[in-house]
Amino acid sequence: RRVSRYCNGWGHGPLVMIDRLSPESFPAAFERTLRLSPFARRTAAARPHLAQALAASGAAPLSRADLEAALAGVPPGDLAALASAMRELRARAMLTLIHRDLAGLASLDEVVSTVTALAETTIGAAVAAAHAEAAAQHGEPARGERLLVVGMGKLGGGELNVSSDVDLVFLHA
Repeated sequence: RRVSRYCNGWGHGPLVMIDRLSPESFPAAFERTLRLSPFARRTAAARPHLAQALAASGAAPLSRADLEAALAGVPPGDLAALASAMRELRARAMLTLIHRDLAGLASLDEVVSTVTALAETTIGAAVAAAHAEAAAQHGEPARGERLLVVGMGKLGGGELNVSSDVDLVFLHA
């Protein structure tokens, strides 16, 4: 909406954002992404299955449900599997966002909301795993206390971008 408003102000008419690329146009657009982004090029070379999945989806955006589903299959208590799934999810989300952004498919709102959702999803999974591990060793807290993780800065404001760090405050009573 913001970009559309600025374009209207320049006399170019409204900017139309499309959701997906047609199968015919994906290869050329993705080739451009690989030329423009060293990160995308390294990720696609190291994880070709992510590039194939991106092509199969027509470069569809990732929803919070997609992000959560990627971590849902991790066996409880398997911290190594959780860490691996989180690395894979980050690579998938970043490759998708970089491509969608460079192909003109993603609005700024989509980029920041997806990166924020990725951070919230992975932090939530890590906190849940840490709680489960501590409870297995020491039992559940007598009064039901839980670790509270508060996102500050851009995370707290829902404005993370692909180069943002995450500022967290950990609280426990």
